[in-house]
Amino acid sequence: MSQDLSEKKWNTPQQVLILSALIVIVAQVNLHVFTDSFKVSIAPILIPVILCYAGHLPLIPLAFCSSGGVYLCLSGIYLVRSGAMPGASVFFPEACFYFIMGMLYWGYTRFHPAGVQRHGFLLYVFFFDYLSNAAELFLHFYLHSFAADKQLFILAVAAVRTFIVWLILFVADRYRLTLLRRAHAERYQRLILLMSRLEGEVTWMEKNANRIEDTMNTAYDMYRDLQKSGSPESERALDVAKEIHEIKKEYYLIMRGISEALNRESRESGMSFQDLFTILGESLKTLASTQGIQVTLVTDFQDSLYTSDPYTMMSIFRNLFSNSLDAAEAEENRKELTITVTERRREAAGSEARGEESSSTEDACGEKSCGESSGADSRATAQAAYLIDIRDNGPGIPAELRDQIFNPGFSTRINYETGVISRGLGLPVVQDLAQRLGGSIELLEQTGGPGACFRLTIPESRLEVMDE
Repeated sequence: MSQDLSEKKWNTPQQVLILSALIVIVAQVNLHVFTDSFKVSIAPILIPVILCYAGHLPLIPLAFCSSGGVYLCLSGIYLVRSGAMPGASVFFPEACFYFIMGMLYWGYTRFHPAGVQRHGFLLYVFFFDYLSNAAELFLHFYLHSFAADKQLFILAVAAVRTFIVWLILFVADRYRLTLLRRAHAERYQRLILLMSRLEGEVTWMEKNANRIEDTMNTAYDMYRDLQKSGSPESERALDVAKEIHEIKKEYYLIMRGISEALNRESRESGMSFQDLFTILGESLKTLASTQGIQVTLVTDFQDSLYTSDPYTMMSIFRNLFSNSLDAAEAEENRKELTITVTERRREAAGSEARGEESSSTEDACGEKSCGESSGADSRATAQAAYLIDIRDNGPGIPAELRDQIFNPGFSTRINYETGVISRGLGLPVVQDLAQRLGGSIELLEQTGGPGACFRLTIPESRLEVMDE
């Protein structure tokens, strides 16, 4: 398969001179064999490697410049050492080596105009290396160059240099693949977070759908009252009702489209809690760093849980974490925030294993008093469930707000004049998301220290335990 690994093409005279100078410099790292003028260097590996990653090279100018440069460099070194100019033929064979190699690769590119074909390319590298060495050897020894020991040696040299080319390409490809995987992983995490945010937004839209319906009905009732009284404003009220009806239809279409996409994606992919909190933790730390706060997320799970509703679950935790960060950010001189998430399993009522759990009101936050909810939905203790406690060491929730935090439409993080919403969408939305999973969210009474502690209850049937 033809593969041009780079859009960059080295065509300018400056680039040709740079590549030629590089070849000349590397050619000075060599080993003398047979005679002082026959040298083996690693410079020949540069042309195939650069050709692979540059895609196209001006090989004819490169062959002339590199061979001429090698000749002049070797002659200059000889002049400095001996004080006399060498004969014209002393370094001519080595210069011919680089010229012949450049022309051989030029011939290869003529038959492969689309670029280097990785499949079978190393065979050409080996063959071109051998032919170039054989030509140089012939210019040194003429017919004696065909001696078995000399031919075996240049075959071995070609094999070693071809192996080095393969190794460089292999390492470079693995490094490139690693970078791509890292980029894909980061892109995947951003996509997951986006999907979870959409899940929360859809829940928020669903909560407001009834308000749109009520507003439309109010406008229509106003129209009928004004019509009965004969007021000329009745037609304007009817127009308002019609406009609200059209807005409602568009609103429902958008909401349904997003919901269908989320439901389809959720059915196709689940996620372990370990991966879920890895993504949330990195996102939370990045977000907190912009506010000058260092966040530590601690998780302590008794079971390796897996959810088939990753976006709903992630949206719940993301909103709770965002609310904790918002509260911490509002405190003066707050530099650190710790969020602890702990899980334990509650057996179904009447089961033998439930006795131990029900004998203690101690929650996962370690507070004996954290056992009673403050107005939250604490339903169905009869079924087996997972209890997940989310605690932070922030300022907590003021006592006067504890009875209101789950009320529909309540949020301390929305500016109702401008419509600006903070990172969290509010606890009523979190409650709706929990109920969508058949569970509940409640605020536990916290007396053993600063912060807030929420308990998320998820039915056992909505989560799976992964094999260790």
